[in-house]
Amino acid sequence: MRGYATICPTHPGQVEIHISDRGYICDFSLASMVESTEGTVPRYEPLRITREAAQEIMDCLIASGIRPNNGEGGPAQVKALQSHIDDLRTIAFHAIKVPAK
Repeated sequence: MRGYATICPTHPGQVEIHISDRGYICDFSLASMVESTEGTVPRYEPLRITREAAQEIMDCLIASGIRPNNGEGGPAQVKALQSHIDDLRTIAFHAIKVPAK
């Protein structure tokens, strides 16, 4: 599965998501919105995709500049940030000649 996301040039504030897989493309025009009134849940089919496809979409959105609202990163991002901080701490301690723990 491959995909990409771009900021829509003709509709400011919207994102276009493009997905393809082994010669097929996803035609989102076939999807429709179903009216829902408060207190009721209409019958509908959710979008079901593999974890790999969901990751591809997430990667595409991040590459196009879309970030989570809360600004928090996932576990991998937190681990990478901690590793970076540890490296900076080592460099700083070495520069001021403080013994490492």
